[in-house]
Amino acid sequence: MAYDLEKVLSYGQKIGAEKALIIDDSLSRYYKKGDKASKHCMYFYGKSGEAKLGWGNSFEFCLDRVVNFYKNLGHTVEVIDIPKENPA
Repeated sequence: MAYDLEKVLSYGQKIGAEKALIIDDSLSRYYKKGDKASKHCMYFYGKSGEAKLGWGNSFEFCLDRVVNFYKNLGHTVEVIDIPKENPA
């Protein structure tokens, strides 16, 4: 595992993410449910081109299509649920 699970979870909680997408043992991006503004498409948290790191519209309604896309390209894909708070 090339990523630090605790860091992925704690940062995901900090930004309000619901899922983390791991591709080939590296964090790719975070996702959360969409709303009316995104036409109910999921939001993703990541850097796109020259844009700043932040939430953007993924234009996907569910993460399954994204996962299947990367798997069909031969990548190892893992989805991690981000709990709302640390269980302690």
